[in-house]
Amino acid sequence: MLLSPADGSRHTPEADPALRTPGTADEARRQGDGPPLWRRVAVNLGLSVTALVVVFLAAELAVRIVCPHENIPQRQYDELLGWRGRPGLDCVLDQGYFKIRILQNSDGFRDIERTRDAPPGTTRILCCGDSFTWGWGVEQEAIYTSVLETMYDREGAKIEVLNAGVGGYSTDHVLLYLRGEGLSYSPDVVIYQAGRNDVRDNPRALVEQIYSKPVFVLHEDGSLDLQGSPVPPLGFARRLKYVISRHSRLAYMLKHRLHVQGLTSGPPPASRPSAVEGGTEGEAGYAFRLFCRLVAEMDDVCSARGADFVAIIDFALSESESSYWEEVCCDVDARFLAPYLQRREENTGHTACIPGDGHWSKDGHRWIAEFLHDNVLTF
Repeated sequence: MLLSPADGSRHTPEADPALRTPGTADEARRQGDGPPLWRRVAVNLGLSVTALVVVFLAAELAVRIVCPHENIPQRQYDELLGWRGRPGLDCVLDQGYFKIRILQNSDGFRDIERTRDAPPGTTRILCCGDSFTWGWGVEQEAIYTSVLETMYDREGAKIEVLNAGVGGYSTDHVLLYLRGEGLSYSPDVVIYQAGRNDVRDNPRALVEQIYSKPVFVLHEDGSLDLQGSPVPPLGFARRLKYVISRHSRLAYMLKHRLHVQGLTSGPPPASRPSAVEGGTEGEAGYAFRLFCRLVAEMDDVCSARGADFVAIIDFALSESESSYWEEVCCDVDARFLAPYLQRREENTGHTACIPGDGHWSKDGHRWIAEFLHDNVLTF
């Protein structure tokens, strides 16, 4: 027991906090004298979130300093297709390993302005596809559609080559586009460019975990059933993910690197996408059968409107896939590009694709234009 020097009163450790031992304080906190549990949990959680935000912002700043490259939103919501190109876009896209100018016309395509009706005496070729036809990584004048039209211009031929490529489009997108707007341009020839990623994405209702799209379901009798149309707008969670992916360079860099790794995996040469995948069984088999049926439907839609249809396919088929293709698409004029591009690479020492990316390079686009000019579109 202790006496106060001032008044002689007795103090105990329980009455004077300054005299409590650490063990006594801990015991008192457990008895309810300290902050409540929920407050301590909230403080710890807030500190953890703050630390994560600081780390993310520091990493974002570092990426922007080391890799000051822009990510330009090239798409906008579309009720029929899920998305389409942004009309009137005029900007520079800098990805570090390439820097290009993007000019999209009033229809959202990377092309000059086109009228719905072709000029008198002019033959029209409508090219549809994904980011390969859109021209990822090359200037507009280097895209195979522009190169092909320039070749015809030099020959004095009145031939227009329209570019209707949109990044991320798969076979179902192109079929719906042709059924709706595409054939209103009255093309004489429709060219559909397809990659293995189209086969993969056709059964998916969600692309890149952000974009919704319509999906065709293939039934056992070969009929197609369209589902998910009209496409709903982005909800809050996916809109937030979209904003982060479009405005955070760190998030975009990580996503792009993962995409590139998936796109360029496969046998050498390293710049070429994987050529042969799977057969006609299982999920991958269903995706390929759906792809074949969609291509055959595309051919029918074009024929009904008096347009020739050509499919240029940048991947090889396995033996079972070849058999199914011949069964379903026997009437389709299809050209498989992989052997041709491989020969050009071997003969020139150049690559058909951008190294480390997988999209066609400037040489690749020029070779595609020459292939179409010399072997397919003989007017």
